[in-house]
Amino acid sequence: MLRWFASSQIRNVACLGGNLVTASPISDMNPMLAAMGGKLIISSIGDDNKTVINRAVAVSDFFLKYRTVDLKPTELVERVEVPVMNEVFEYLRPFKQARRREDDISIVTSGMRIRLAPENGKWTIKDAVLAFGGMAPTTVLATKTAAVLVESEFCYETFSEAIEVALEEFALPYNVPGGQAAFRITLVASFLRKFYFSSVADLKEDLESIMNNPSLSTVPYDELPPCPAVDEKEMSCLNTFIDAKKPSISGTQKYPPPKVASGLEDTKYEKPKTAEAAAAGKDGAVGKASPHQSGPLHCTGEALYNDDIPLPPNTLQACLVLSTDCGGIFKSIDMEAALATPGVFAVYTHEDLLSIGGDNELGPIIHDEIVFLPLGEKVRTIGQVLGIVVAESLESAELGARLVNVEYGEKTEKVVVSIEDAIEAKSFYDFSIHRIERGDPKVIESLASASTDAPSTLSIGDVVNVSGSFRSPGQEHFYLETNSTLVVPSESDTNLTIYSSTQAPTKTQNYCASATNTPASKVVVRMKRMGGGFGGKETRSVFISCAAAVAAKLSSRPVRLTIARDVDMSTTGTRHAFLANYSASA
Repeated sequence: MLRWFASSQIRNVACLGGNLVTASPISDMNPMLAAMGGKLIISSIGDDNKTVINRAVAVSDFFLKYRTVDLKPTELVERVEVPVMNEVFEYLRPFKQARRREDDISIVTSGMRIRLAPENGKWTIKDAVLAFGGMAPTTVLATKTAAVLVESEFCYETFSEAIEVALEEFALPYNVPGGQAAFRITLVASFLRKFYFSSVADLKEDLESIMNNPSLSTVPYDELPPCPAVDEKEMSCLNTFIDAKKPSISGTQKYPPPKVASGLEDTKYEKPKTAEAAAAGKDGAVGKASPHQSGPLHCTGEALYNDDIPLPPNTLQACLVLSTDCGGIFKSIDMEAALATPGVFAVYTHEDLLSIGGDNELGPIIHDEIVFLPLGEKVRTIGQVLGIVVAESLESAELGARLVNVEYGEKTEKVVVSIEDAIEAKSFYDFSIHRIERGDPKVIESLASASTDAPSTLSIGDVVNVSGSFRSPGQEHFYLETNSTLVVPSESDTNLTIYSSTQAPTKTQNYCASATNTPASKVVVRMKRMGGGFGGKETRSVFISCAAAVAAKLSSRPVRLTIARDVDMSTTGTRHAFLANYSASA
């Protein structure tokens, strides 16, 4: 399993402890370590800031619930300890079923271990641990199934009985998260059956080793029970990719030769000397493979994204203050508790933006958005930006943002949350209404208003009207890299250099300039690469950079603002939802 655990890129930069702490319920390693009886040594610093306190937690007990582990904020996983298995008669086997062999998460994964001992002329299972991933919100042990195996004879009938118990123990409902309930249950049975045959093969090898080297067993070879007999056809199930050697990573990209038509290009002209010199030894000609300039960095994980940029000295970390209600008036904001938080440098709002002469309005087509919501204005959405907290550390900034107390007025009107709500409230722009008309409008209107009730009988020449609606909900762009901005002021705050994960550097430049009352010629936006955008950073990244730019201008210090995934999804919006009502006649 270790050969196929994670991709080469991940293995180059990641560690086993980080994988365990993420608590993935379909991790390949968690069931293996649980089956082996592994334990985690967790360390923390004592109250005297000198003493190291250690505690041990079994891997099987480490996962408390979905994505939650037995690890306090002040603790870290120091090491993983795995007990040494017996040299003979103890067997461990990993299992994994995924849609792809490499670089894919498992549908179901498992680690199984048994220990055998000769008793009364037969093999008895003295210990059994069966751990599964993908069958529950956490890695789980099949305790009921293992109880059937322990102290039972090691034979096919025992495992058949255990399989029946396992099917009951892991009976998944039809609507289980992740789907494929029947398939996942079947995989549990398949893994158990394969484990029996693999253990028979391992036992056979141990017996042959003991025959050649009797010191491996305390029981003489002649007194050991025979290995259970199995059909050789059944042993074909042991040929799995997990035991195969993982091939080295390589890739080839072939470009077909360009198709050249016969014509004027057949005429040979003398090449200018400058063209000959430029073409000499030059790679990347048309039709020849040319590697992506950042390809090696992407493949090794060394490519720097916005949040990876080394911070300049005295950089402040930022966190947005967001609205938690909507529909009412933004009555007041109390920043006293936030400013008293250790590490918090300042809290900036709309009033601070006005103090430097900044323009609060922005928008890609019309200026219907704002950097910070002013007091007295209606809160349009949950997640609207009310201010920004800057601090010496991200933890202090986040704590300060949570301590900002905001008071809202009572809702004065219905909150618009759907297209129907917007139509009812006439909450749309008239200039954005477009029409495409074909045919006679009067005929079209009469057909659209005609009854769609189908008559009991139809005759040739009858008009049939069909109407209905089609809905396409909003879609989250879900780029891997959330919105991130680093703003560095210089030249006594008269210049701003903005590093932003954006698809719109020009919009970012213009609106950061207007929000900070800085000439656009003195605002430089740099964007080396993005971890995805898909249109979601075409306009919706701008307000993030504007908020950070205002904070950098006011504090005279660099400011980094990288928003968390939930904040990104609650503030940036989605691709537009659509509602289409149609009428058709024939």
